[in-house]
Formats: sequence, structure tokens, C-alpha cells
Amino acid sequence: MKPSELKEEINRILTEGDVSELEMAIGRYEELYPHDIDLLSVKENYHLLKGDLESAYLSAKEAVRRLPLNGEVQYNYAVLCEEKGLLFDAYEAYVRSFMLYHYTGDEQGMLLKPQEEANRILGLIETMEVHTEEEKKELLFFLESHDQLCESFYGLLMKDFRNKEFPQIVGKYYYENRRKRRYAGVFKDQYLSVYGKNCMDVMHLKAEFLEAEYADTCEVSGQAKEFFLPIASEKPETIHFFKCGDTSETVAQRDSKHFEWYRVPAETKVSSSGPAYYGRPVPLRQIPGKKKLVLSIFVDGLSFAFLQQRGFREIMPYTYDFFNKGAVFTEAYSTAEWTFPSISSYVSGLDTIHHMLCHKDLDYHLPFDQELLAEYFQRDGYFTAMINGNWRIIPPYGYTRGIDRFIYQHQGVGFKVQEIIAETLNHLNAFRETNQYLWISIGDAHDVADMEKLPEAVRAMIPFQYLQRGIKGKTSVKQTYDEGKIAAYKAMLYHIDRWLHVLYDYVGENYRDDEIIVSLFSDHGQGYLIQRSDAHFLAPERAGIAMMFRGDIADGVGECDELVSNLDYCSIMGRLAGIHMDEGKTDGYTPRCFGGIGREYAITESIHPGDSYQAAVHFNDNDNVVYFVNPDPVKDDGRIALGEYRCYIENSTGDIVQDAELQKRGLQIILDHIAPVICYSW
Repeated sequence: MKPSELKEEINRILTEGDVSELEMAIGRYEELYPHDIDLLSVKENYHLLKGDLESAYLSAKEAVRRLPLNGEVQYNYAVLCEEKGLLFDAYEAYVRSFMLYHYTGDEQGMLLKPQEEANRILGLIETMEVHTEEEKKELLFFLESHDQLCESFYGLLMKDFRNKEFPQIVGKYYYENRRKRRYAGVFKDQYLSVYGKNCMDVMHLKAEFLEAEYADTCEVSGQAKEFFLPIASEKPETIHFFKCGDTSETVAQRDSKHFEWYRVPAETKVSSSGPAYYGRPVPLRQIPGKKKLVLSIFVDGLSFAFLQQRGFREIMPYTYDFFNKGAVFTEAYSTAEWTFPSISSYVSGLDTIHHMLCHKDLDYHLPFDQELLAEYFQRDGYFTAMINGNWRIIPPYGYTRGIDRFIYQHQGVGFKVQEIIAETLNHLNAFRETNQYLWISIGDAHDVADMEKLPEAVRAMIPFQYLQRGIKGKTSVKQTYDEGKIAAYKAMLYHIDRWLHVLYDYVGENYRDDEIIVSLFSDHGQGYLIQRSDAHFLAPERAGIAMMFRGDIADGVGECDELVSNLDYCSIMGRLAGIHMDEGKTDGYTPRCFGGIGREYAITESIHPGDSYQAAVHFNDNDNVVYFVNPDPVKDDGRIALGEYRCYIENSTGDIVQDAELQKRGLQIILDHIAPVICYSW
């Protein structure tokens, strides 16, 4: 039977309310179409008919996890949260359902009046009685975060880190979600005298986000002789009193809303003349057996296919020399064609279908039930930090989970490569007595596609006839072949490499290879590098990425042609650091050259709402690539309606290959992969 016929039967039984018959009908459908997410909605009703509220709630929660950008899914979850008395969760889901119904123009959904439901729940929350300290804290956090989070519809429209209207988020608590907040201190306090009080945003300023308690006293203790203690004062000229044993000292903190770091002995008590924000003290000690430095260098938009075609050693000589002593993967592919889904896969080990961060307009957060890369290192005793200007890698999306110190300014106005490198060296020096995990983001290569002004050092390398650099295009992803942009891109990569040279020298001068893990990687390539007009959208120039490692690597030295995906990054980093990461909870594998089982194939997919679904499958045992194109546009919630799709094979030169067995193998891989997001007709 077709899905529609079976669903008509289920609807009939639901109307009649026959629980036992409904259970059998659900079983028949699930046996044929086990991945259909609509089953979860049916199961919610089934459990409610049985009077099993908890099971209905769990089905609704799973639906939100799998399809977070669906208004109906959010609304159903809100209703069941309310039934269970989870008013904070209910309110959040009602607000999100309203936004999603409104965005998609779902008139039927708007008839449910989710905004009115949210307001009703808000009234209940504001008058609710709390008894325990935990309940009081939860209510306080909700009330304090409400206005900020509602502006973004609880993370669906997140503009704080890129909005040209300059939201004032610096110098106060910033709520990553309604349970987690950080104080956003001015990182460069001297800028305040120039910009003034109305420029407390992350376009004008660099900000330092730290977990901090608002108080006027603090005690420092723990398993180290000395600590690094960050304090931001509420008002200027605040006096801090430090007492350790019989020794007492006073220090005046001249500037407010800015973290100063103080080196203090253990068992130090600190009090202040006025309220201050006390960050967590960082123990200054090395843990034996762990790496002294683990460094993730993310270079946005670096195409490894381009480096191979035009000369890796010529274009980025310092990067080539540094990582040629480690492992450089020549067959690395991204799961996605743009930053938002690709980096989400790097830090979670989940492909797009399993994290669903894929919409160009609607935002969301990384799954809370998935441990992220930085969380592994933080749990293992590393002091973790991120120096970043990429607005797709921000706290509301979950990127500060596991990060102790987050430093940010929008890369378009502040964090160019030279500043990233300078602040990286400052950070590495400041915390050299700890085991460090640090992520840095370099976004300068994006300026070529975005038609931004390029540095003089880059322009000097570009022939004058290429300086116009073609047409910008609607998005940086959907750009066509352009010799001018290619010339600018090559010059920009050389420019980035010159600044990375400073960092490589620092690492080489201060650490042995057995003390470090340094990785450099990218999220996607560039469309303007693809010369063939008939090439698949996910051709290697766009799908092929850089992924390379340096450290205590016994095997795989130099170039390694083993097939890898950015999904494997968490597993690789865990293996090199000696941290157990459960690969069963990710879509990644440890390559054979690092002692793992490796992967059979790698999928790159474009699951971009409004565009056709496309995929490419690369194999470890076959140089040919299976390509897939489904013409129907992906829906706003990420689901796919299969139409008259096309599946074909190309070899490395772009010629069509007839191989029925390989085509069948690749097609089955793709259909199995997208099964959880296929629209089965209702």
C-alpha cells in the first residue's frame, strides 16, 4: 500500500479511537516506512489515547529534535510541555511555532493562535509560585533573559552578532539560551574613549564572553598553587582587596565592563569596593600525559582541490612545510557546501540531517543531546578558548558549549587574519602554563566572493585587469567561474599563509611535536573555481576541503590519499589527544592511518531550503563519483519531496561513466541517507 493509503486508514482509526487497532496500524506503517517523522505525531495521539502523557511527550520531544524548524512540530511539543507543567519549555515552543508558521505563511497553523497561547503561558509564569532555590533560579533566568531571547524568537532569527543596527550586548550578561549566560566584557577597553557608550556592540568592539558571577566577594581555591582570575567591575575605579594568609594587597581597576586577569595564589579571598563580575579562576598547572597545546585553525572557504590544481607549495608554502611533517589528507570532503551546516558537522560529528542547521534565514542551536568537540577537551582538563569573527560560529548556536573563553568581533570590521594571529599569540602566552585547547577562525578568503576591499598586500599580487573581480552574485555559495576572483583568491591565500607563518614559528619555537596537536581545516570550497558549465553543483572545487594535522603522528606522514569527511574531525582529534569519543554517537570514523577503521564512502549534500536537493558520493574503493539531483525544492523545515530525480556517475575528468552496479550502490546510499527527511505523502 502507498503511504497515503495507510495514513488514511490511521486517520480513520484515530477518529474512531480504537487503541488496539491503531497500534496495529502504526506497526504496519512503521514496518514499511520506519523513518517517516509524521509517525511521531501519530504516536503522540496514540499515547494520549492510552492516557500515557510521558510517552506522548517523549515522541513530541524526538520530533523537535529531528525537525526543529517545523511549526506544527514545535506547537505539538508546546502543548505537551504545558500538559506536563513544563511552562518554560511550553512558552519557548509556542513562540517558535508562531515564528515558523508566520515565516512559512501557514494559515492553518496561525489559526491555532500560538502567539496568544504564548502570552497566556507567560501570564502563568509571571504569577507562578516557586519554593526551592533551583526553581527560583530557573524563574529568575527566564525573566531576565525573556526580552533578549524573544527578540530572536528563541534563536530562530539571531542577529546580535551581525546586525547593522548594532544591538548593545557588551557590558552586560548575554543569554546564550534561557539556562546559560555569560558576561560580555569589552575586550579592548581603550576603544571606549573613541566609540562611547552607545557602541557596546560586537561590530565596533571586540568582546570577551566569560561565565561570571555578579558579586562583591570571591574565594579562589583548587588543585593548583596559582590561578588566573578574571574580574570585570560594574563601575570604573573599583578597588579590589586581595587577602592570602597574612598578606593583603589592594588593586584599583580603572576601567569598567572589561575583564582584567589577576594572577593569585590558591586560598586567596577577594572583595571589591563595588559589585563586580568574577569569572572562574583558571588553575595554572599542566596535567601530565596531556598535550600542552591543541590548536584548531579554521580557514573559511579554503578549497583543497584548488591547492592541488594550482600548487599547494607555491600558494601556501608555510602551511605546506608545517603540515607536510604531519598528515595532509588529499581526499577530504565536506558534508555541506556552506559554513553553517559544515562547521556544525565539524564540532558535533553529525551530518546535516542529524543536526538540521541548514536554513539561510532561520537559525537554531546544536543538539543538546550531542557532546561537542570543545566539551570533550574541557571535560578532560583543558583550558578551552575560541578567537573568532565568524557570525555563523556564535554562542546562541551552541559554539561556546565547552568553551571557557570566547573572544569575538565580526570579522568584516575587526577580526582579520593579522588580528586573529596577534590575539592568538597573546592568548597562548597568557595561558602557557595550562593545557590549552584553542579554536581560531580565519575568514579573509571569504572577502573575495563577497567583493570586499582587499588589503594592499593582496592587491599588489593581482594583475590590474582582474581587480574588478567580476560580479558578486546573490550569495558567496552560488557563484560561477571567474578568472578575476581566482586571481584574487590565490593572492589572498598567500596573504593568509604569510600570517600563519608567524603562528607556525611560535609553535615550533615553544613546543615539541609530541606536546601538540595542530590542525588546519576548511568548511567548503568556492563555486567560482568550477570551470565546467555542466559540472555538478557539488564538484570537487566546491566540495573538496583542506584537512591536515601536525603532532605526534607515527603514520600517515605527508600526503595521505585516504578518504575522509569533516564528520571525522571529532574522532581524529579525540584519537590524537587520547580522549575517548564514542563514534557510535556520531556519523564520523577515525581514518585507518590514525588507527581507526576508516570510512567506506563520504557524502556531500546540499540540503538548502528553497533549492533542489543535491548530493555527491565519493568512495574509498572507486575513483568515480555518484551524483544525485532532486529537482523539487527543499522545504523550509529541511524535508525533501522526491520528484523525477537524476542519478549518474562521473570520473575524475568529468566524463559520464556507465556502471550500473556502482550507480545502484550510490543511489541506495543516498536514499537511505535522506530517508529521515523525505516527505511521505499524508
